[in-house]
Amino acid sequence: MSAAAGTRSAGTRSADGLVLTVEQDRVAVDASNVPLGDVLAALSREVGVSVRSADALAERVTLRFPATSFDDAVSRLLKDRGFSIRFGDAGRRPIAIYVFGRRAPVDADRVHLQLGLTDADPVTRVGAVLGLATTADTGAEAISVSLQGVLDDPDPAVRDFAIVALSELPGGAGNRVLERLLRDDDPQSREDVVHALAELEDVDSLRLLRTVADDLDADVRVSAGAAIAERRLLADPR
Repeated sequence: MSAAAGTRSAGTRSADGLVLTVEQDRVAVDASNVPLGDVLAALSREVGVSVRSADALAERVTLRFPATSFDDAVSRLLKDRGFSIRFGDAGRRPIAIYVFGRRAPVDADRVHLQLGLTDADPVTRVGAVLGLATTADTGAEAISVSLQGVLDDPDPAVRDFAIVALSELPGGAGNRVLERLLRDDDPQSREDVVHALAELEDVDSLRLLRTVADDLDADVRVSAGAAIAERRLLADPR
């Protein structure tokens, strides 16, 4: 997907060792012994795209190429040097570039998801939560640690998806985190955990539900009691 839609009006911007020429949806770059990260940052500012990097991009480059699309300029800067890139999209237009070092594609995908957990866009953060929760080559304990980082997310949807993802980790890998959340001062957090546990049928989830059966908050008590009662009905449907 092209990022050029955000390019500013024509003009030339200069900095130490770096000249960018912007012509509508095309850019030209002339860099002399400039850190790769500085070139990319300057180029991205011109099109209103933020840069998120898992690599220092400290390598100094000397390069010159004529007017080309933003996507092609990024490829010349990064892909031609062995870096991997991903675009974070908002609708039809990329709003961020995620840059990964010279690593295996699987590692790049994992780091992409990790960076996505702190993206400014809550939809991207939700997507990162869902992606991490289904990453087959990452251990459940490692996923649990990553998901803990978004339990204080300002967006309730992100927090809720993280709680559900934790409850569904194999082997009860997220149970320690959920048990801690059931002692959280915020009754909404406790109730969110109860709703996630109510969808499960294992012994551990029932044990956790019983710990809040007499919660001080009425909504938490009612939700936990309903979930426990449902378990009893399933166990003895007579």
